[in-house]
Amino acid sequence: METIEIDSITHRYYVSDGKIAVDEDGSDDFKCHLNFTQDQVPPHSCDPKYDRPSRQPILKTMNAMLNSKTGGTTYLGVSDDTTVRGLLLNQYRMDRIVQNVQDVMDRSTPRIPPHRYCVNFVDQL
Repeated sequence: METIEIDSITHRYYVSDGKIAVDEDGSDDFKCHLNFTQDQVPPHSCDPKYDRPSRQPILKTMNAMLNSKTGGTTYLGVSDDTTVRGLLLNQYRMDRIVQNVQDVMDRSTPRIPPHRYCVNFVDQL
């Protein structure tokens, strides 16, 4: 992630097609899609070798991180090889992402309080 200061305000951003300095592991996961639930995963993403989707829903990863001792970060718009691909998001789509996350956390048993998670958007240049 890069930073730039404009009018005494620091802005964070990623460079398109650049690599991020984070490896995918138990606490960091990369997703280049916006499929939050299993029913949103398209059929063409099924891996015939294993008869299961090769694309896992975002909420599956979030659930695993919530159940771990250390938590974690899900990076949307980053491919498995750490390349920043980005996602074209307008304000409506960003609001829907936040709403999807909040809805799932509210429906969880036990309910996940808002101080246990956050959604951040970082620009891509």
